[in-house]
Order: sequence, then structure tokens, then C-alpha cells
Amino acid sequence: MGEDEIEAAVPSERRKSNIVGALYGAPDWQVAGDDPRWIAHFETACRTGIEHEAAAMALVSFDTIAGAVALLEYVAGVEAEDPEAWPDFVDQEDGKNHSWHYFLIASLVEILPELASAGDGMTEQIEHRLHAIQIACSLPNDPQEALLVLRAAERLVREFLIEPEPAKAAQIVSLVRDCQDLSA
Repeated sequence: MGEDEIEAAVPSERRKSNIVGALYGAPDWQVAGDDPRWIAHFETACRTGIEHEAAAMALVSFDTIAGAVALLEYVAGVEAEDPEAWPDFVDQEDGKNHSWHYFLIASLVEILPELASAGDGMTEQIEHRLHAIQIACSLPNDPQEALLVLRAAERLVREFLIEPEPAKAAQIVSLVRDCQDLSA
């Protein structure tokens, strides 16, 4: 039963409990005399909200480039339908409220360099992450286009910095004539 249906079914004097208290686990969030359907509605909303947040946070955990691409494709599809689909979270490290996108970007910044350099002997330093954040800030909003830009940038680095075309040596041509002794 949705919010409108439950409000229509339960008289206002029997729905005094507050969802905010229920969401934050306040021990006294229930008001005595409230309709059990109203209480059950809040309990269900809280449980599904917690499950939704857990599932959303689980999505930002991936360990392959293919997983990152699949996640970005999924996010783009969800946001095409509902731009407000993702919840906000409190960061356990800084105690601040951040969008789900913040955690997605942080995960991408953390894992993509590791995946990209796996096996090549390169190690990521903090300045690499700072450059990655600067690059990510200038990417298009569309995940597919962002990935195309990143692929093009990688190709440019590989072609011009890692494997530049060797300079063509100038060809020197010398003509040597057969010299015959014509004095005889």
C-alpha cells in the first residue's frame, strides 16, 4: 500500500507516529493508539529503505573493469528512468552526508588505476589520484561518453608518450661513378 492509499485508509487521528523517528531508530517513534497498518507501513518503509541503501552501496563494490563498465551502464539506465533513484549516505570516515554518486566516483578513483596497471609493475601514487579526480570532473555526464573520452585519452598517451613513432632518419644518397682509367 502506497503513501496515498494508507493515508486514505487510516484516519488522521490514528496516524500520529513519525517516519523520521522510525528511520533514525528513535525508541519512542510510535504514538500510542496509532493504527497497526500505519505502524506496519513505517516499519516496511524503514526495512526496505535499509535494504535499498545496502544494495546501493554493494553496487559500488567491483573488482574488474568489466564490472565498472557494467555498473556505469546500469546506473545510466536507472537514471534515465528516475534521476533521484539513489540515496544519500553518511560517510563513516568523515561523518558527512554524501550522495551515492560521491561513493561511486570514490570507488572508481580507487579501483580503476589498480585494474589498469595490474601486472605492469606500475604503482599508483596520490598525485595520480588527484589527476584522476581532475579528469573525472571534466568528463561528460553520460557514462558511455565518459568512457569513450577516457579510452581516447589512453590511446593518446599510448601513441604519443609511451610508444611514439620513431623519427625517420634522413636518407643520404651518394652517387659513386665507376671511374675507369681512360688514359690507356
